[in-house]
Amino acid sequence: MFKKFFVFLFVAVNAFSLTWNAAQTLSDGVKSYDPQIALNSLGEAVVIWTQYVNGNYAIMGRYSDDYGTTFSSVVMISNPSQSATDPKVVIDEAGNAVAVWKYFDGSNFRIQESYKEAQQNWSTPAYLSPEKNNANIAEISMSADGKAVVVWERDNITKRTVIGERHSIDAGKNWSANETILTNVNIYSETPKIFVSNSNIAIAVWKEQCGNYMRIAERHSSDFGDNWSARSFISEDEAASVTPQIAGDDSGNVVVCWVENKFIVKMNRTADKGETWLGTPVTLSTETKFLQGLQISMNQAKVMVIWNKDYISDQATVAGRVSADYGQNWAPVIDISEVGKYIIRQTVSVNGLGNIIVAWLEYSDDHYKVIEKDSVDGLVWSSQVVMDGSVTDITKLFIATSADGNVIGAWNTYDSGKIVIKEATASF
Repeated sequence: MFKKFFVFLFVAVNAFSLTWNAAQTLSDGVKSYDPQIALNSLGEAVVIWTQYVNGNYAIMGRYSDDYGTTFSSVVMISNPSQSATDPKVVIDEAGNAVAVWKYFDGSNFRIQESYKEAQQNWSTPAYLSPEKNNANIAEISMSADGKAVVVWERDNITKRTVIGERHSIDAGKNWSANETILTNVNIYSETPKIFVSNSNIAIAVWKEQCGNYMRIAERHSSDFGDNWSARSFISEDEAASVTPQIAGDDSGNVVVCWVENKFIVKMNRTADKGETWLGTPVTLSTETKFLQGLQISMNQAKVMVIWNKDYISDQATVAGRVSADYGQNWAPVIDISEVGKYIIRQTVSVNGLGNIIVAWLEYSDDHYKVIEKDSVDGLVWSSQVVMDGSVTDITKLFIATSADGNVIGAWNTYDSGKIVIKEATASF
């Protein structure tokens, strides 16, 4: 039955290429990096990035209410007196946005946040992580109705790395009073990811040291972070499991994938908001060379997982697998980019119509190109589209999609003596 289902899709569905509008420059500084995008189905988009300003790095942003066609003026979101880096941003269906980043307070790095109500200005930044502990990159997820959870890794007094958490039920206006530590303070825990949905789900995953190995652990909450389950492991023992990625839907289906022993992509899933997981994780791919850049996206039943396979010094290939039933069954591995090219920074997004968009950087003739391909079913892919034919000094490529099929891409590149943020839009 499974094979027949995917053969039918292969025959019946035609691939086509998105038509991208001409890229426009969003930043106004000399050095701008690490763009992040959030987009909702009302056409409201927020793009934020890190920009060098008067000796420090600051978080800058612009807002659009027409799917990224036009934007407001550039505004500074963080306090420029110290450096801010590694931003993340989310937006709900009412247009409320929340941004988080890492900020140097003069002694330590801490996680800060700012919120923006629809059509309003950004709030004064506030700290989320405690003082006197160095915090690392934060991750944030927010439901369509404005419930947000932020997780981060930080040092603690036991000299171990722990995972901290705070949450908001009103799109960042108010936060839980204190940090919740999700992990054992005596065990190294790193690289947290978080998923939040409209159906009271919050699931956090991370890698945790277990003797000589690393395992993927999870805790889940049915009240948006007020109370958390006991920690459970969802990867196998005696394996080096790293770089967890998470995606889910509003009905309790959540898929987590990770890299095991440098060559293997593994997956586990829950259909009941984290209460139960597969007893044995599913192997999605076994490569012969290092794989990198694992990414996942999910919208309703469709799940797309991609990675960079055959990674060597001068070439790599973006490959992936798709599931049409919440990760229960998977189509075979398929190469998405051309084999033999040097590929980095791949990203994936599944929009509300079920379309899959994958983009990456391809090195050719002493510079990179921003390349995009899309698919209706994850099996038949469009021709490659060049979104930008000559980019350098690039550190980040990001694609965001909306429930109604609109797409925004952003990246940084060297242009006319400056490192700038560029943005382009498309729609199905």
